[in-house]
Amino acid sequence: MTYNALGGRAMDYATLLLVDDDADLLGLLQRRLEDAGYEVVVAEGGPQALVSLTRRWPDLAIVDLLMPTMDGFQVAEEIKRRGDIPVIFLTSVQDTRTRIEGIRR
Repeated sequence: MTYNALGGRAMDYATLLLVDDDADLLGLLQRRLEDAGYEVVVAEGGPQALVSLTRRWPDLAIVDLLMPTMDGFQVAEEIKRRGDIPVIFLTSVQDTRTRIEGIRR
């Protein structure tokens, strides 16, 4: 186990898949996570995320819910279908139904 720049512990060589259609947010999160000691693979949307899974298998996926083409739930379902990868949803949606749906998936 290694310590990251934020003072917490980071998994040795942990790879994160970061999926969002907002390029600015992707860049910001990528820099912060890399500074914290993680290897980050970015995907600007669901289809690109699924292609990236054929190249690199992440330890964790962080997925935006509201994206065109494939929403975050669809991306998470496809990720889970391909293997056992934990998924964290990233969203500004605050309604209870969406939160419950995220927990179920």
